[in-house]
Amino acid sequence: MYLAEDIIPRTAEFDLLLWWKLNGLKYPTLQSIARDFLAIPIISVPSESAFSSGGRLLDPHRSRLHYSTVEAMMCTRSWIMEDMQRDSEAAAEALEGLFSAMTVE
Repeated sequence: MYLAEDIIPRTAEFDLLLWWKLNGLKYPTLQSIARDFLAIPIISVPSESAFSSGGRLLDPHRSRLHYSTVEAMMCTRSWIMEDMQRDSEAAAEALEGLFSAMTVE
C-alpha cells in the first residue's frame, strides 16, 4: 500500500513526525521498521569522547550501545567528515578559479 502512494515531496516544511502520527496506524509494519532504524540511541558519553579514536571510546559502564551501533556511528562520522572536506576543497577550487579569472588593469 505504501509503495503505491504518491511520493511525498522533500521540503523544509515537511514534518516527518506528524506524518508518522497520522499514518502510523495505516502502515504498522513500516512504522515498526522506521522506529527501529530511525531511533536515536542515548548514551552518556560526550560526543567528542565517543568519536575520538585516540582514547577510550566506550566502556561497558557508561554505555549500553552494541558494538555494531558504535561502529556505524564512527563510519557515519567518517563519511560526514569526508563529505565536508570534499565540499570545502571544491569551494576553495571554485574561489581560486574565480580569482584567477579576474584581471587587474
